Amino acid sequence: MTPFNRCESEKSIGAVIQARMGSVRSPGKVLHPFAGTTIIDHIVKRIQLIKEFSVVALAIPDSSKDDVLAEVGLQAGATVVRGSEEDVLGRYILAGEQLGVPYIARICGDCPWVDISLARQLAQRTLESRADYIITDNPIPLGTGLEIVRLSALKRIADRTKALHYLEHVTPYIHDHPDEFNRSFVLAPDHLRNKNIRLTVDTDADLQFQDRLLASLNPSEAYSLGLPEILAHLDAHPDLLHINAHVIQKDWRPSSE
Repeated sequence: MTPFNRCESEKSIGAVIQARMGSVRSPGKVLHPFAGTTIIDHIVKRIQLIKEFSVVALAIPDSSKDDVLAEVGLQAGATVVRGSEEDVLGRYILAGEQLGVPYIARICGDCPWVDISLARQLAQRTLESRADYIITDNPIPLGTGLEIVRLSALKRIADRTKALHYLEHVTPYIHDHPDEFNRSFVLAPDHLRNKNIRLTVDTDADLQFQDRLLASLNPSEAYSLGLPEILAHLDAHPDLLHINAHVIQKDWRPSSE
């Protein structure tokens, strides 16, 4: 059993990073080399910089193929929580219960450049508003965002639906049923707002983009780089953005066909 520290304070926010080896579009991408480490190790170290989060956990499937992720997470100093591969909502609920936190900052394992300033804004709003769901509704680069949700709100979703797309994507039920939740929206920082850039890692083209970006930046500690610096670098090297500009983001909503 993975050791963990419970954070019983009513003001605790636990950062939970979801990841798995079985990505459909780019299997094993979370272990892709990334600035001398791997993508998932980089994300864990980056989120650990956000002091408003009382604990950082890695929520992964309980299948044997994901054992390597458990090892990486533990080596990086993250708590490891394991649950269903398909029911990601259930995995987050399990993580919240094991960590003993009333709020969860949900971070995806394909988001290597979560904006630290935005994360701190969302955390502060969480502690001030005590809302069910805290997010920015401004368009920001894919791969830089996160959301904070109350554990009790996640349990409410699980009680009210078993639809697969809600279980897989965790929070869309809140967007589809806004009257059932107390939501709070934070204005994104100026450097992120309305930037139509792919900084996520969903496909092989996205990985190629990240490789080229890191090679041109040549950072010794990429996990601590600020988004203003990265975005300014991309403004100065617009050719990098062409590498994955053609990639179409998957829509979580079920097909009507």
